[in-house]
Amino acid sequence: MFYRLLILDYGGVYSFAYDAGSFDRIMQNTFGIIPDEQQRTQISPFSQALGRGDSSSSDYVQSVARILECRQAPETSRFEAETLKTALEPHPLMQSLVQKVRAAGIKVSLLSDMYLFEAEHTRPPGRYDGFDFVALSAEAGMTKKEPAYFQQTLDHFKVAPQDALFVDDTKTNTDVADSIGISTMLTDKTIYPQAELLIEAIYTELGLANQS
Repeated sequence: MFYRLLILDYGGVYSFAYDAGSFDRIMQNTFGIIPDEQQRTQISPFSQALGRGDSSSSDYVQSVARILECRQAPETSRFEAETLKTALEPHPLMQSLVQKVRAAGIKVSLLSDMYLFEAEHTRPPGRYDGFDFVALSAEAGMTKKEPAYFQQTLDHFKVAPQDALFVDDTKTNTDVADSIGISTMLTDKTIYPQAELLIEAIYTELGLANQS
């Protein structure tokens, strides 16, 4: 398979830092409770709205506090601080992958569901300078739950879906990409316990196995 474009998630792929419990950790640290499945379902629309930039951190905190029946909602600054703790630096090996893939003539894009305060915190240091294109949900007004968010990146490069590979650690996100014809790779942390193994798999899928 020949690809013209590699699209990477930030947290679980480029920084190789997030895990399936990252959302729970934020909720636990901020609200003192881990939501059950029903609470997750109730919180999801508010999280998506914040991710699209349609609501403020303050509104989100107040809404989640009501769902969790907190007597007193935490300060918005505390929620933002706890969230930023999970926005870790890029993994050096992933930075090297981006450089090598671009050198091989394949464009590389970053696609991330990121709150506006996260984007404002991480863009200025030049964290994403190595990419050909960067789409952050709060700036785009869309999240990875929406096919249009992926289509925006395809349109930027004038690339057909079948010519792009998307790598993410969340199945609901890869399912959306699959739905519009983008090839996907799900970074199951039980399969890729080390960044080196994930990178090798990406190189192999791109036909660049000898680059690693």
